[in-house]
Amino acid sequence: PPVGPYFPGKRFCYGEPPGGQGREFPPGGIELIGAATAAADAEVIGMAVEALRALGVSTFQLNLGQVDFLKGMLNGMNLSAEGLAALEQAINRRSRVELERTLAALAITGDTAEAILALPSLCGDAEVIERARHLTGNPAAQAALDHLAQVYRLLALDGYADVSAATRQRVI
Repeated sequence: PPVGPYFPGKRFCYGEPPGGQGREFPPGGIELIGAATAAADAEVIGMAVEALRALGVSTFQLNLGQVDFLKGMLNGMNLSAEGLAALEQAINRRSRVELERTLAALAITGDTAEAILALPSLCGDAEVIERARHLTGNPAAQAALDHLAQVYRLLALDGYADVSAATRQRVI
């Protein structure tokens, strides 16, 4: 059966903090282990939105992603775990220069490199998922996008995918 732990409390970043953030940060987390469905993902994201609202956070944005999309794009490249981690970090930092350096260091070139360079700009609503579909034809990457699209549809049905100008609360 699925398990749903949560973990509030302060955390410390021992490496270089992302995006100019401080070394100490107050995250909380919710996980649903043992249920790998779009409905489970949407449920956890909905809980996160409700937790933020309950805490009185009036301005926030949650960005959805799917690591299997990237893994699908890289299928057959035999990257090490360290190489994949460096690539994910460069994408998350949204630094084109760092991402170009990482791609060069990993010898990723051509259409795959161009598609990966586009990833940091994929922000927005459900339309972004359709834009991402054009970056690769890899079946695993397309399946990851199908999953993400289903999560987004479920969030929209529950009213979590809407942008509210009054509260500036957004889940994408």
